[in-house]
Amino acid sequence: WDRIESVYYGILSELDYDFAPGRILPFPGRVLRVGVSGNDVRALQEYLNLIADSYPEIPKVTADGDFGVATADQVRRFKERFGLAGDPERVTAPTWNAIIDIYDDLYGGETVNVGQYPGYELS
Repeated sequence: WDRIESVYYGILSELDYDFAPGRILPFPGRVLRVGVSGNDVRALQEYLNLIADSYPEIPKVTADGDFGVATADQVRRFKERFGLAGDPERVTAPTWNAIIDIYDDLYGGETVNVGQYPGYELS
């Protein structure tokens, strides 16, 4: 297991995490939280900003690659909206995967429509 994990994180460290609209990136292999910065944080912010277009209770932030209090609030509200467990201001693999799943669903249409697959609850 340790060898598989080592190879996996080695591959992740070589990935280019520059954000491009519609590009889905795998979990970066580190927990994203206040104080962390990098292109993976910028990608997270861009993903959540597009999601916020359809879910106004999720605030938009400047996609600057710095995980500060505004990004922590954005993550907390996303997790509240979609009922995700765990530390409300940290992005782990399950949170990242939920974000990119929803982002990917919304990217093509840009808005949530009644009955849109996969049927996210609309308020």
